[in-house]
Amino acid sequence: MYRFNYFVAYAGPDEAAAIRIHDLLAAHGTVFLSRLQGMHGVWDEAIAAAQRDSLATVAILSSKSHEGFYLKEEIAAAIELYRQGRHLVIPLLLEPLTSAEIPYGIRRMQQVLVGAKIEEAIAEVVRISRLPSPNLQRPAVALPRIQITDCGGAPQEIELQEDDLLTLGRDPSNVVKLNDSHVSSRHAEIFLRGGRIWVRDLGSTNGIYVNGRRIGQAEAIDRKCQVHLGRNGSSIAVLVDGAMMTVLEPRTGDA
Repeated sequence: MYRFNYFVAYAGPDEAAAIRIHDLLAAHGTVFLSRLQGMHGVWDEAIAAAQRDSLATVAILSSKSHEGFYLKEEIAAAIELYRQGRHLVIPLLLEPLTSAEIPYGIRRMQQVLVGAKIEEAIAEVVRISRLPSPNLQRPAVALPRIQITDCGGAPQEIELQEDDLLTLGRDPSNVVKLNDSHVSSRHAEIFLRGGRIWVRDLGSTNGIYVNGRRIGQAEAIDRKCQVHLGRNGSSIAVLVDGAMMTVLEPRTGDA
């Protein structure tokens, strides 16, 4: 199991961009950035260990990358991990670069260029990191999973994927139909966004309660939350959080 989904490698002059990229990637998984871990300006075993425990290195490149001594070390380490079949490397270009400006070992890897909207580039980084790779066995991902218990009925377990939208209520048109008198015909919706599970009231009569508090807008929930439709109505329990790590099985023959 990896501790981090993304290890961000960058040169000092690109630190502001690296922090922005860290913040955007954090919506999709766990991210290691040495500056935010209090390890700025050093290269030690703690950083090397974090990189080994990451699914992918996002190598931020610009015309100033040559000024980053530690960036060279991190890219070299990423290439070695890639060759061992344990890692992905995603070059993220802050500007168009010539082939000579891109480190030799990653010139042929799929690159992402930051355009007018950095959010689109980050979405592409995330997409690439989730693709099956010839260098890695397909990841087995622990999908977020919830359990819905209707009053007097059997619990239902449902796995969630990004952009899924579950509606709950007594009306048969809902994705999850409930027979609870506390529940409105269209009571609530549950969805996964940015790796987190959210619940939203659809204008129900009896509301949604999270840890005994009635919510007024969409709210993220996790395994620590007690969620009820109506104060004493049907319950929703999170069995697997959206932030579960990706697990990779080693390839046959790997050490």
